[in-house]
Amino acid sequence: MNTPIFRKSLFTLLLFSCSTFLFAQLTEEDINSDTTTVLEEAPLFEIPDTFDLKYIFPNNPDQEYSFKDTLLDYVHQYDPTRRGLYDQAHLGYVGTPTNRLVYEAKEKAGFNIGLNQYELYSKFSTQLPYYETKKIFTNLVFSQGSEQNDNYQQLQFGRKVDKRIYFSLDYTRIRQESQFRDQKGRHTVLDLGFWYKGKNDKYNAFLAYGSNVFSQQNNGGIPNDTFLRQDERPISLLVNLDDAQTRHQHKEVSYTHHLKLNATKDSLFRRQFSIMHKALYRASYYKFSDLITNTSNDTIFYDNLLEDTRGLRHYIGVKTIQNKFAVSTYQLQRDKDIGLKKQRDLLQVGLEHIYYIVEQEPLNNNINNLFLTGKWQYTPNNRLELNTKAKLALLDNRGDYHISGDLFFDLGTIGNFRAKAINQRYAPTLVQQQFFISQQEVWANDFKKPIETNLIATYALPSFNMEFSGRYHLLNNYIYFGSDATPLQESGALNILQLIVRKDFNLGKFHLDNTIVVQEATNKGIIHLPRLTSKHSLYYYGRLFKRALLLKSGFDLRYNDAFLPDAYQPAIGQYHLQDVQEASFYPAVDLFLSFKVKGFRAFFKWENLTHLISNDVFYRTANRPELVSNIRFGIAWQFLDIETKSKKQKNNNDIP
Repeated sequence: MNTPIFRKSLFTLLLFSCSTFLFAQLTEEDINSDTTTVLEEAPLFEIPDTFDLKYIFPNNPDQEYSFKDTLLDYVHQYDPTRRGLYDQAHLGYVGTPTNRLVYEAKEKAGFNIGLNQYELYSKFSTQLPYYETKKIFTNLVFSQGSEQNDNYQQLQFGRKVDKRIYFSLDYTRIRQESQFRDQKGRHTVLDLGFWYKGKNDKYNAFLAYGSNVFSQQNNGGIPNDTFLRQDERPISLLVNLDDAQTRHQHKEVSYTHHLKLNATKDSLFRRQFSIMHKALYRASYYKFSDLITNTSNDTIFYDNLLEDTRGLRHYIGVKTIQNKFAVSTYQLQRDKDIGLKKQRDLLQVGLEHIYYIVEQEPLNNNINNLFLTGKWQYTPNNRLELNTKAKLALLDNRGDYHISGDLFFDLGTIGNFRAKAINQRYAPTLVQQQFFISQQEVWANDFKKPIETNLIATYALPSFNMEFSGRYHLLNNYIYFGSDATPLQESGALNILQLIVRKDFNLGKFHLDNTIVVQEATNKGIIHLPRLTSKHSLYYYGRLFKRALLLKSGFDLRYNDAFLPDAYQPAIGQYHLQDVQEASFYPAVDLFLSFKVKGFRAFFKWENLTHLISNDVFYRTANRPELVSNIRFGIAWQFLDIETKSKKQKNNNDIP
């Protein structure tokens, strides 16, 4: 039975009030404020645990980061859609196309295919971290579900291979077989590269290769009139499709290099001037096919997209050639707290050209994007940070632009404040403008360019482990996919208001972490979002057996109020509106146990215990039930080839 919104809100407030009454003063916050993304995903409560290890990225080798082992904070959250500040929806199991439940601003400008459903699982060569260490670093992760073909694997590796050459590798494999028929996936992501570090850091060069391959069989979900009973096996239910296949593939090579014009041994104390160039070649394709073996069901499911009853296919191939030049000036400094090299200020101007060769069956097209780019950062100390950037498009996407600013200010004992503003204008995606199935044109549009403004303000009280965030999104010329899975454009303005509250409590070694999101859209007919979505975690966190073992064990709870979830149409690779099925209030509870001994970590997880006592089904995508009760386990092992340890490190047992 659907519960009204005020009852869930009352339930949340009662949980908050009881927690405040029961739990005492909180531990000190340890949040990495280098970027907004890191700030959002970092836990408010954290036990620091660091290796003697730092890393950099190819786009800015003079900005160092300290490797942080997040201990057990995310070990049991093997699903990438659940690692962030709030969950994303998918098709019921790991590795499937994702959809936002909370609206977020994303940087947009220039040409975009519009098939971004696997974006969360993608990693590209320019995002590969390089570890500046004489030691060998290895991080191995493996988790296994109830089926043999239900596992997650990851390998991160870095080492110094020569006097000035470092090697880095990041590999991820997701193999998932759904509890329902005709639905499985296999994703393979590989990035590897070499970093040459010149004398006195005068010249830095990064040569990297990246591969992202996503293969998915999609069953289209269960029919609207199908109900999953508690005593029924999901594999026995009928599904909409039995032979729909999607494959996305991206292969790329990149070369990024930096030359300092005045590098010396005392560069840390002098203003630097540098030139950067990045060259990238990427070959991608996006393919969907279905042989239409079940004509009756397929006709109903595809509806107006069924251009040929013998089968469906769409194919888009894209070759990308990118060159970027930038000139920078900055002052280097050493962070007194963590000893990392960082830029006290940065002023950068650049020119970026991207050439696309697009094969969209049956058409071919060439697209030129040229951007003027600028960036200004100012971080005089740990209490103040200002980041701004701008991008203006010329040539084929002239008129597109992106402007953003991010301000962080530490107010000392009374907390800290962060504000962010984004304004951008961007072209509709290729899929929104024109789409073909079986070489037949399904639609051709001439949409206006959307204009988006986002305002975000966050106030945090570290001494109370509390954070409040207010967000306002103004969307003009918003493009969405309607109930018939075709793109539409809203001529008026769409406003979205959000309030996000985070509050963590502890009583000794017992903790309760809470994240609550309330959001309201002015036009509910063109965007469907839950008004209330919430995550809570109640757990024990502490060391046992003479501090040799670190244990984290407890329960995760997540829920949202009743709303109309989007449906997913695999033929076009898009989530779209639907008004048939409502996702009711469903408090999904997971039991987890995870532990750490030196560099070894392991977890056991029993997902969706609610299914054992309730006849309701957990939906966040229409006709796509989430996992019924399921058991999963996993291990992770970090190696750092250390020849000697300090006395302090041995006592803390924090370094393997």
